[in-house]
Parts: sequence; C-alpha cells; structure tokens
Amino acid sequence: MNNLLMCMFFLVLVITYPVLSNPNYILQNRLKQINSFSAKFIQQVIDINGIIIQTNEGELWIKYPNFFRFRFVYPNEFFLVSNGKLLWLFNPTINQVIIYCVKNIMIDSPLILLAKDEIKNCNKYNVQQNNDYFSLLPKVHNANLKHFSITVTTDGIIKNFSLFEQGGQIVECQLSDFKKILMNDDEFYFHIPKGTTIDDQR
Repeated sequence: MNNLLMCMFFLVLVITYPVLSNPNYILQNRLKQINSFSAKFIQQVIDINGIIIQTNEGELWIKYPNFFRFRFVYPNEFFLVSNGKLLWLFNPTINQVIIYCVKNIMIDSPLILLAKDEIKNCNKYNVQQNNDYFSLLPKVHNANLKHFSITVTTDGIIKNFSLFEQGGQIVECQLSDFKKILMNDDEFYFHIPKGTTIDDQR
C-alpha cells in the first residue's frame, strides 16, 4: 500500500511540475492577482533607428475586464474612457468627444491591449519568461504586431509593457506609482460636458 501511495505521489509531481513551471501558467497566475489598479505612465514610440519620436505622459485607472480611464497630460490633455461597451475619446482643447464601440477597437497600443485584458488570453501566444519579464509571440500571424512583452512581479505589480511592430517600430509604456484599488463600474462612464461637440462613430 505504501509503495502504491509513493508511486501516486511521484506521478502527481511529474504531471504537476511542468504545468507550474510553464511560463504561460506563471504569467496568468500573476495577472489574476490584479482586478483593478491605478498608475502613472510614460508611453514612448521608438522608430526603427532607436529614436524616440513621440512621448505621452498621464494617469490610468483599469478594472478588468475592459473598464479603463486614461488621462493624458503631456504633451496635450485628452481622455480615453471605457465602460466595457463604449469608448469615449475627449479632447478638452477643442471641446469634442468621439464615441466608439469597444468591440470595434483595433488600436495597436500597449495601453489599449493592457486595458482590454488581452494579455490574460495567454493561450493565443507562445510565452517565454526571464524572471519577471515575459515575451508573448502570437501563434497566428498578425499584420501589425510582431510580439509584445510585459514585466510583472510575483505579487502582480506591472512595471512596463511594450509592443513590437512588424515594421520595427516599438511602443513602450512604463508604469509607476502602481496601486491596487477597488473601483465601481460607474467610475468608468464618461459624462459629456454641456456644449461639447459629439462625433458618434458607433
């Protein structure tokens, strides 16, 4: 009987260990620790020659799945807000808001991919790990996306997120002041200011 139990124990170890050490499993397990968070961000676009051609700074609030609020403060102020169904793009400088359906969003942006919970769909990617750094290569060819990466700690803190395009351009997003916080769904509804020009693209 003891021999049988020992055999079963080692069999479980053999089956379980490869799963627990799989980068895909490890990444999903780390990301599952986060349901909602806020952070400050710096997003940079780097061309094929390694030159920074665009920089944006701001704050973000994300609640999975698909709830997000981005406030860009540099170089120009504007807002991206989604309640999971609609996306509002508000430009206070010209007092205009554009409304989209979230399901139709095809924006290749690290922030959008992060907010749309895309990285938790790990089965769509071949995942490689180097400590806290994970590289995700799409299993199906993507015309724009070559691969993307994320750095996330064992306790679920996201440090950075990068998108590598087929043409060689890179979009990097560095996060700071990362905080796990509770948020209500109604915090992700954009109340259009009176007098705002509305461009409804739904």
